[in-house]
Amino acid sequence: MLHRAGVKRILLCPASGALFPSRPPPTQLLPQALFAFDARAAVAAVAVPLAAMAAGYGWLWYMHSIAPVWQQALCAALIGTGYAGLFKVAHECAMMRFIPQAALGTLLMAPALYSLPSWRLHHLHHLLHTNMLWQDVWGWHPLTKVELADEMVRSGGSGGAAMAAARLVLTTPIKLFASVGHWLRSWDGLDLRHFHPASYVEVLSGWAAPLAFAGLVLPAVVSAGGLSGFVSCYLAPWLVFHFWLSVLSLTAHTAPHIPWRAEGDGWDAGRAAVAGTVTLRLPRPLEVLLNNANYMLPQAVAPGLPMWSAPAAYAVLAARLGPYLTEASMSLKLLTNHVTRWQIYDEEAHTYRPMEEVVDEIEADLQQLAAAAQQAQQQLAAQDQEARAQQ
Repeated sequence: MLHRAGVKRILLCPASGALFPSRPPPTQLLPQALFAFDARAAVAAVAVPLAAMAAGYGWLWYMHSIAPVWQQALCAALIGTGYAGLFKVAHECAMMRFIPQAALGTLLMAPALYSLPSWRLHHLHHLLHTNMLWQDVWGWHPLTKVELADEMVRSGGSGGAAMAAARLVLTTPIKLFASVGHWLRSWDGLDLRHFHPASYVEVLSGWAAPLAFAGLVLPAVVSAGGLSGFVSCYLAPWLVFHFWLSVLSLTAHTAPHIPWRAEGDGWDAGRAAVAGTVTLRLPRPLEVLLNNANYMLPQAVAPGLPMWSAPAAYAVLAARLGPYLTEASMSLKLLTNHVTRWQIYDEEAHTYRPMEEVVDEIEADLQQLAAAAQQAQQQLAAQDQEARAQQ
């Protein structure tokens, strides 16, 4: 079941969203004790993922070139998942919830080849425009029926390279690694035209670390271990990290009953954050390793909340706002639904539909428009001939 017992499918129409009250201040919604800094929890947030990564790399080093493929895959899973937990710490630094902030965040984000200032700006934009059509960040915004129809009109049908790429990403398991595309697009952060002149120094310094990692560390890995060493020590863990980044982002705001609305057309920040966020439940040891990255709702409601308080904060929110919340358990069925069913967002129906179903509908509409246009041209030609004959 995607929805836990008692969840109401609200927000299916603009009027129903009025059932949810205006968002109260976080201090009224959550106990103040949850916002306290915990030094031991902060140290553990770094130490636990580092220990997992050290265990994976230690085994690869111990076995060296005789490690079978299945052991290399397990080590990559452990290293990549551990790094996803470290990346959560970097994210906390970007959101100014961790001490130290800039130095540690930049250092931890460098292996992912992300810029800390660029990540911060993208995520802040997402928090301000959660589930807002046409405004939310590309990494969370779904491909809509209107966008698909526009591409089909420009490409002259359902063929073409762009449509083939959309099918590949949206209808295959590659969708579970879609954050790689978000990573590629993040490099537009090198274009200073996106930023205020006063932030140029911070932006350029933020890119210095990932560029240095790519230019110095990665060649050293290839030099020391060859192509196989690069794959087992970096590329495979990097893809595991992107699996978690993609799945956590994809499941956070995607469900058949969760709508995307335009500003001025029923969108509300409080309703989008509370009723529009899905909490993905994972086995507790995995949540610890990922530093509670699956508990996005508490920090969406209270941006100053530290990550170690997220599970307790979610329990409070569930007790107070239970009928409005949605949660899901990590399962093959859930991932299958994301890949095979929830592909294109239909702005008119306010739900997700399979891509081929939407493509067939758009093609039928385009054929009807083409037939109507041809009929209108024939009528105009006939009228023109009749007018000439009368002359």
